[in-house]
Formats: sequence, C-alpha cells, structure tokens
Amino acid sequence: MWTALHWVKHDKPGDRGIDMEHIFDQQRPLPGGVVKGGAGKEEMYRSKESDLRGVKFACGPFNGLFWDLWILFARYLIRKRDAALNGDQGSCEYLNET
Repeated sequence: MWTALHWVKHDKPGDRGIDMEHIFDQQRPLPGGVVKGGAGKEEMYRSKESDLRGVKFACGPFNGLFWDLWILFARYLIRKRDAALNGDQGSCEYLNET
C-alpha cells in the first residue's frame, strides 16, 4: 500500500488528505523497551473515515488490484483480531479458510 501511494499516480497526491506518517509509521513504546506499531494500518483498513477511502489510481487495472488487496488485508486483520480475542493464534495461518 505504501509503495502504491508513493509511486503510482492517484487522485490524492501530496498533502491532499492522506496522513502517511500516521498510517505507516505510527508506533508506541510498551513496558520492557518493546515498541509496537500497526494501529494506523489497522485503522486504515477498519475505519470508514480512513484517509484512503475512495483513493483512485490513474491505471484502472492497478486500481482494481489495490482494492482487491485492501479487502484481502482487511479480512486478514479481522481474523487476526478475532483469533486473538478467542485465544486462538493459529487460525490466521491461511487467509482463504472458510
């Protein structure tokens, strides 16, 4: 996603509403010197208010690929969150399980 937004022409270039630092570089320190990130990425996939909602790439086939991958990653994060809540870390091994 980061590479696409940086290198492929789209309708929100520059500072027109995508907070790249929050989405991709967000992190917070935890006890024991551990640093955890990812909240910005999770928010990007879960929130209807995400800066990336509605981004359109100039290349139609690439635009389709971007949004297909978006859905795949969002599904993975939902499964990962649900597995963590249920104490089952192994259920995220395969994305295409039904």
